[in-house]
Parts: sequence; C-alpha cells; structure tokens
Amino acid sequence: MTLVFLLLMSGCSAVKKSQFIKPSLALNSHPLEIENPQNKILLIYNHGSTSEDTTDPCFPNSSFLAGGMPSVVRSLAGKKIAEKDVVVYAFCSRIKGLQKTEDTPYNLKIRYRINEIVSVVKRFTDLGVVADNIFLVGHSAGGWASLMIEASNPNLVNSVIAFSPAFSGVKSRRNQQWQQFRKDQERELQSAEKIDALIYAFRRDAYNSLDDLSFFSEISRVEYHPLSGKGDLHRCYRGHRAVFKSCFEATQSATIIDFIARQLKQDINL
Repeated sequence: MTLVFLLLMSGCSAVKKSQFIKPSLALNSHPLEIENPQNKILLIYNHGSTSEDTTDPCFPNSSFLAGGMPSVVRSLAGKKIAEKDVVVYAFCSRIKGLQKTEDTPYNLKIRYRINEIVSVVKRFTDLGVVADNIFLVGHSAGGWASLMIEASNPNLVNSVIAFSPAFSGVKSRRNQQWQQFRKDQERELQSAEKIDALIYAFRRDAYNSLDDLSFFSEISRVEYHPLSGKGDLHRCYRGHRAVFKSCFEATQSATIIDFIARQLKQDINL
C-alpha cells in the first residue's frame, strides 16, 4: 500500500501541469504551438476547483483523482471530426490559494480563473488556431467558468461543453453570502443573448440539483441534458463526478462528437 502511494505521489509533480494529451500533435518550438493550427479542432479542458484559499489539483492523465480529466474528453485527442484532427489541451489553473480579508463578487477565485482561461485562448489564437475551432470543455467550476466566458464573450471560441457546472461549493454547506454570489452569477448567465453550449447535469449532485441548473434550458442555443436514465444508466448518471465513469463515455461520446460537428458546420454556414 505504501509503495503504491509513493509511486502515485512521485508521478504527481510530473503531470500537475498544463499539457497536450497527445504531445505528438503539438510542436516542440513553443509550448502551445500546434502543427497546421488552422485545420485543428482544439478542446481546452478546465478542471474543477477546491476552496478559495487552496490551489486547485490538476491531474490530466487521471480519471480518478480530483482535478483529473474524464476519459470521454481524453479519448477525443487524435480523432477526426469534420475532416479536422482534434487536439486536447489540459489547462491546469495557476491561481494560487487566495488570501483575502473578505469575499466580494469581484475577488472570487472563479473570476481569476475566467481571466486566465481567456488569456490561454488568446495565446492559442495568436499562434494561428482559429477561434471557431476552439471549444472550452470543463467539469464543475471549470465548466461554470467556461460558460461565464461564452456568455460575456460569445466570439472568443466556438462553444462550450460543460459537465456538472458548479459554483459556490456544496449546496448543503453554502452560506447566505455564497448563495447570493451564485444567484448573481446565475443572473449574469441568464442575461446573455445566447450561449453556445452542450451542458450535462446529473441527479444526486451535491453541488446542484437538476432543477438548480434547469435555467440553462431557457437560454438561447444551450443544449441542456439533465440525465437520469433507467436500470444501469440510473446508477451511471448519478453524482457530481458522473462524467468520469466509463458508462458515461460509452453512452454519450457520440453525442459530444455530434455536437462538435454540428457547431463547426454551423459556423461555416454563417
């Protein structure tokens, strides 16, 4: 048991950094440079967050650890959609634990994460990646931040794919102040003219009920998928980390690929 733990910990420092899932799809001349970038689909994956005062874990090569990447996303690296190769980039947040005297709507970790995600998108577009070929993908706070970006800056990327988007912590432990922060950001999202997004929600999610996220279904261009399922799928589509299960990949991978293909075709026709 001790040996396994030591081996796991020895690998943490090697993977706890932003990286391409299949480095062969990138170039060595620049850490973000992609070969033939104008003909690539770029998925930027944004992991979930921990508390305000701690650094977020990030383990792109794991589907089991907190801060990991769902295999349904990792498996898209190297696939071809609409005659373009898919590149998956795991973006590990660099936001340190925030030491604050008080929380306000403007100094929350999610705001800083939004800024750093926007910055990395702009670095990729500066290197030749076409904005219409970029998709923000995220789980929990990473999904919420991605949706906030699409709501306020709809031309920055093509679309968002969000799994269990969440903000302000576990619902049962959320105090009045943080509940208000969540309501404020919900209103920001609702005020958007449109949000191009595929959003998955699951029952028995400690952060949001299916009803809590149902407001997304009323926003133009959002494809909201509240999953419950029957039989084995009833057990599969359950909990905040349902997207990390192999049964989710088996049943929803084709839907995600179809969404990406439709979004690319739509932008060509505009």
